[in-house]
Amino acid sequence: MIINASGRTDIVAYYMDWFVNRWNEGYFDVRNPFNPKLVSRIFVSDVDMIVFCTKNPLPLLDAIHLFPVPIQLQVTITGYFKDIEPNVPDKKQVIECIKKLSSYLGKENVCVRYDPILLNSKYNEEYLKLKEAFEKNDIKVVSCMENKYHIGDENDCCVSIKYAFERTGKLFKEWKARDCHCVNMVDIGAYNSCLHGCKYCYANFDSKQIVSNYKMHDINSSLLIGHLSLDDQIKIRKK
Repeated sequence: MIINASGRTDIVAYYMDWFVNRWNEGYFDVRNPFNPKLVSRIFVSDVDMIVFCTKNPLPLLDAIHLFPVPIQLQVTITGYFKDIEPNVPDKKQVIECIKKLSSYLGKENVCVRYDPILLNSKYNEEYLKLKEAFEKNDIKVVSCMENKYHIGDENDCCVSIKYAFERTGKLFKEWKARDCHCVNMVDIGAYNSCLHGCKYCYANFDSKQIVSNYKMHDINSSLLIGHLSLDDQIKIRKK
């Protein structure tokens, strides 16, 4: 199994202590976002690889060595300012952190994401210059989940089946929950729980719920937000 931490929230930035606790305890509990009473229990012993997705990798510096499984790190860095990303840390700090983590993980296991691409009167095509900047620095540009505006090979994606096989020795299926070629992953995050406050975020859609959820977070709970209830239905997830 490959766990994704996370497309639903920034676990690395705000919940890394919880992640480390759960890893040491040996399992994660994850509520189904569409059926909250259904909880998936994921045992660490079933985890073949971790994909960390974050805008702030700094908390990983002290924790990356704790996980004895293959890791892919995806860090989102954009050219937007506080008007769009009010609580994202200084990009220079993030870049220096990426360099350090790349030395540990290997640069082939670190991806820099520019997501999403916004076009408006301030952030226009002249401002972004995306393709030119990457070509100038000899960086391969690929896109994922963009059938209409695909860049690079149409089979390119964030985490390919080929990459996962090379890292784990196991052949996984495609991630059917998404319209892309990424390998199947299990997201352990929770919606409406990230404090970055990015204006474009699909995972944060209720500002009051974000505050409420963050208050319910307990680093000692098996769940990212809140605690298990007596009427929760727990199912062991193997894949």
